[in-house]
Amino acid sequence: FEQRTCFAPGGEFFKAVAEGRLRIVTAQIEGFTAQGLRLRPMSSTAASSGKEEGGGWGGATSTPRHLEADLVVLATGHRLAFFGGVPLLVDGQVVRPGEK
Repeated sequence: FEQRTCFAPGGEFFKAVAEGRLRIVTAQIEGFTAQGLRLRPMSSTAASSGKEEGGGWGGATSTPRHLEADLVVLATGHRLAFFGGVPLLVDGQVVRPGEK
């Protein structure tokens, strides 16, 4: 499971979603086509649990097999801060996850 995060201080992103001007699809890319993306079908685990992976903001309730796209964003440079940047203390000592 991958949780997407959104940083939109002016709310313009949410306005575009509400107006139907864009759609977000969470899926694994199988390949690129001249018109967009070929997507992997929903996993059998998600199908058996009743959860659909392509849902989300903008409407889709299942993962499409092909997605026409004018723009594909593969990486945003977003750096997630554990605990929102608040120091993690154990017995009064700062602990940095990933370090010994």
